[in-house]
Amino acid sequence: MMATFMNKWTYPLIENDYSVEELQYIIEFYSSETGKKLVQKMPTVMQQMMSHLPEFLQQSVPQIRDAAVQAAAEKKYKLEF
Repeated sequence: MMATFMNKWTYPLIENDYSVEELQYIIEFYSSETGKKLVQKMPTVMQQMMSHLPEFLQQSVPQIRDAAVQAAAEKKYKLEF
């Protein structure tokens, strides 16, 4: 089942984005001690990042909205929130 998924979806996507040399470098990196440590710690790092996301969004959304309104005004779009 996993092989079918990889053959149908993953490999074609990877082949479009990476050269053979880049793929070899990726394999070498993830085979190294640093790459293995990254993989081991990634779930914890992602969990910590996700726990801070709501706070970040709460602080950032007004700034993003203001920037979008300003950009729209410069292009003479009429946005209402």
